[in-house]
Amino acid sequence: MHLIDQCIEAVSLILAAIRRTTLKPAMSDFSAYGSK
Repeated sequence: MHLIDQCIEAVSLILAAIRRTTLKPAMSDFSAYGSK
């Protein structure tokens, strides 16, 4: 089924985005929100 492949792709994309946003950028985001 192609649905399973699409689900795996979506999950991998979401995990990649989470990793990208929760590593070092998260700290700068917190400081930016704090200054605002």
